[in-house]
Amino acid sequence: MTNYATVTPGDSNYPQLLTSAGVDKTLWIRGNETMLDALPTSVVVTGARASTGYGEHVTMEMVNNLVENGKTIMNGGAYGIDGMALRASLASHFAPILWLASGVDRLYPSGHDSLFQRILSEGGLIISTEEPGSSPTKMRMLERNQTMALATGAVLVTEAGWRSSSLSVARAAFDYGTPVYAVPGVITSATSAGVHELIREGVATLVTQASDMDFFRMS
Repeated sequence: MTNYATVTPGDSNYPQLLTSAGVDKTLWIRGNETMLDALPTSVVVTGARASTGYGEHVTMEMVNNLVENGKTIMNGGAYGIDGMALRASLASHFAPILWLASGVDRLYPSGHDSLFQRILSEGGLIISTEEPGSSPTKMRMLERNQTMALATGAVLVTEAGWRSSSLSVARAAFDYGTPVYAVPGVITSATSAGVHELIREGVATLVTQASDMDFFRMS
C-alpha cells in the first residue's frame, strides 16, 4: 500500500507561490513533506528526452553548481535531461523533488522506477495534483508543466528540440514572471533548436554556467 498525504489550499504548508498565482489544487505528496518549503528556491531543470552527451554533461555541471549553492532540483522525471538532473542531484547528496502527471502511486515513466524510489529513500519528495490511481495523459502533462512552473523559483532548460515538452514549462514560467534560463548548443543541432528559440524570443536568458543566473545568487 502506498503511503501519501494531501496538502490543500489554506493549509499552513501549502506553497505560497501557488496561492499567489491563484492555484487552488490539492497536492498529493509522498516522501519528505518539509521539502515543500524548498519550492521558492527550487530550479526546474528540464529538457530533451532524446538528450545528447553534450546536454547531459551540461545538465550535470549545472545541477552540481546549483545544489552546492542550496538550490533544490525539480522536474517531471522524464527520460533524458530530466532523469540526468535528478541523478546529478542525488549524486551530490541533495534530494530533489519529482512532480508527476500521474497519481503519486503510479510512478511514470516506469523505466525510472528505481530512480524515483531512490528519491524517496534519500529524503526527496514526490508531488502530484492528480488523485492516486490516475494515469498520465498529454493534457495532464501540460497541466503539470504549467503548475510546476508556477511553484518554482526558476526554470533552466539545458537542451531541447522544437517539440520538447520542456518548452511549455519555460513559456508558462515566463508568462507568470518566473525567471527562465537556457543553455545554447551547436547551431546545427536539432536537440538545441528549441533552446535557441526560447533565447531568440526573449523567453529565456542565455547562460553558460550556473553563476550566470540571477536566481543563482538569491537566497
